[in-house]
Amino acid sequence: MAEPQIDKILEQAPQYPPVDRRDEPRVMIKSALRLDRKQEDRLIEWAESRNKTLEGEMGRENIHDVNWYASDPGKAAKSAQTFMGRRIIYEMTFANQVEWRESILRGIFEESNHTVPISRRIVQQQVSRAIKYFVGTEPFMAASPIGESDKEIADKVNRYANFKLRKAKLKKTIERAIYGAFIRGETVVKTTHLDQSVTYETEAVVMIGEDGNPIIAADGDYIYFDDDIIEVEPVVPEGEDPMDFVPQSVLGRDQVTPIPSEANRLYEARTIERTVTHYRGPESKPVYFRDFLCPLNAESIQDADQICHLYDMPVMSLVDMIVQNNSIQGSEDSYIRGLNLIREVASESGQPSTAANKPRPELNESGEDLTSEGEAEATTREPTTEIAETYLRFDVDEDGRYEDVILVYDRKNNIPLFYDHVANVTPDSKRPFRCVRINPVEGRWHGIGSMEIFEPIQKIVDLSFNRWNFSQSSSGRIDLFRPYNTIEGDSNPNLEMNWGGTYTPLPDKTSDDVIETVYLEDIKSDELQNLIEFNLQMAMNMSGVASVNDSEMAGMDSTKLATGIRNIDLSGHELFGVYVSDLEDGIEDLVHQAVLVTMANLDEDEVFEFFEGGAPEMGVMSPAEINHLDLNIRLEMTRYHAEQQLQQNLQASAIVREFYSLPPQIQMQTVQFYVDILKAFQIQNAERYLVPSNVQIGVEPGLPGGPQGAMSAAGGQPKPSTGPLT
Repeated sequence: MAEPQIDKILEQAPQYPPVDRRDEPRVMIKSALRLDRKQEDRLIEWAESRNKTLEGEMGRENIHDVNWYASDPGKAAKSAQTFMGRRIIYEMTFANQVEWRESILRGIFEESNHTVPISRRIVQQQVSRAIKYFVGTEPFMAASPIGESDKEIADKVNRYANFKLRKAKLKKTIERAIYGAFIRGETVVKTTHLDQSVTYETEAVVMIGEDGNPIIAADGDYIYFDDDIIEVEPVVPEGEDPMDFVPQSVLGRDQVTPIPSEANRLYEARTIERTVTHYRGPESKPVYFRDFLCPLNAESIQDADQICHLYDMPVMSLVDMIVQNNSIQGSEDSYIRGLNLIREVASESGQPSTAANKPRPELNESGEDLTSEGEAEATTREPTTEIAETYLRFDVDEDGRYEDVILVYDRKNNIPLFYDHVANVTPDSKRPFRCVRINPVEGRWHGIGSMEIFEPIQKIVDLSFNRWNFSQSSSGRIDLFRPYNTIEGDSNPNLEMNWGGTYTPLPDKTSDDVIETVYLEDIKSDELQNLIEFNLQMAMNMSGVASVNDSEMAGMDSTKLATGIRNIDLSGHELFGVYVSDLEDGIEDLVHQAVLVTMANLDEDEVFEFFEGGAPEMGVMSPAEINHLDLNIRLEMTRYHAEQQLQQNLQASAIVREFYSLPPQIQMQTVQFYVDILKAFQIQNAERYLVPSNVQIGVEPGLPGGPQGAMSAAGGQPKPSTGPLT
């Protein structure tokens, strides 16, 4: 049932005469891509059909319910082998939620289902090391110029982009992406532009014009009673008498808006509409893996024929889109289409459709309301509709050429909200998704996580532990009770064993004659510890994050020596370097995308304020300049960046000093050699620093090797320089 707020909007909406629109496009927000109704229906039909195919291919439809693993054991076992099934198993195992083993693995886990979280401990240390490597410095991103002329803009991009990325909390996004990559194998991150603005009404005293309406200043705001008004000297045309011109009153905050004379100023208290912006800039968020569809055989997300991000959208958000779209386009048709859309989806319940908003089994969310009040709240939630944001390569206009298109549609009613060419939507003409992964699968967009790699070892340890636990519990033993050997049993042949009860053996009988315990299988704790330590040692050797404490537990005697500790640290860095290399490309792409989105949506007022008016060229960067920004500026992670730059500069300065300590004739012969050395240190325009001269610098006069120094005792001639040539 629709909310009262939506009902009110529908009641107050203009009542346009009915028009037959069966042959007109239904898209709510128009764009540069114009399709007729037939082409539009064909596009949506293709996209929805392909999305359903991808859901089946990835196994999404089999794990959509929160308790999918507790239904049919055979079906659950098959679902657990799908792409998404395996990943939700890894997520649940990492969170120590192992209830799924009772239905899928069964066996001993039906009786004893405890876990020794070896794989979780390994993943946590791997994640910690990766986070420290990539975002352990502040700032973690740097923009470096490629050419000499790019230094100034690179410096400004570096300062402003780091300021925006801190506000966007990109560091936290990278940390979450690293977590997901080590748990599942990959994390897909979506980067968009976010504008969080809130409009409200308030009472204020504002300046009123002659027409009775509030005067709007040049900056788009009202002129308030407490605003500063200043006098500026008039511009006197050449040849005119300055005495004929009087100072002009202008608004102090913009120094442009003219203000009437004091006698003609009129203020009134009015109810005005104000807008406060909480945040405007890039937003990068990991996409919940169960709501992202991509062909498993695609080499990359950008190369896939179709990808889709599924999410729930509140109906009131559609109302906002309709109002904004109608005010921009001024189109009666778009307003009618929007109202029809509201009528179709407003009857939807508030129950979420996509997995991200449903109860998640890996978080131990059951999704069941515990009280009647909870059930009442569930029926009054804001109505939502499932949205499919689809990026596909398709011949939309039937001209024989494939286009990269974005299509956003209401999945239940197959109503298009928006479609356009991807190049018109994103600053780099690419899909706004980046994949951070480890152990990349050759020819595939996804990877293999550490939870999957260490799953066999985890299973062996848990099997052994649960067998030992079962054997030591009451369910893992048989108690042989002989009641006839007790006084109570002699009088009661049906006497049952009572735990905690008191029995009296017959005079010639002992306790062994009364009761005997037989264990089904006796696995002692010492053997269990040895088995766990053996598997832990193998796991740590594979992980590349073995610490001294881990090795001590695993019984590696060599680690008790300083040499053994150092060898573990060095070998760990070598092994973990593979993971760093895998993560690097995805994280750099993610940072690059966030910077491009930032630069493509510059807020001129914010730029002016941030640089205190000193970077006007950034506020007017054209789309072409934004698209080619990566050609002029190199974005890189700043791990050890400062140390590396310092060392390079120190070594380069030593080369310069060495060059100028040579005799002039040697300088002429070796200048190109030294220029090449400086270029190897990434010194821009190295030629300007090495100019052969007739005077040696870098060595004080009068000293050996200096000008007019080191005269030979015999002939009084200067000795040849003994400075190094290489």
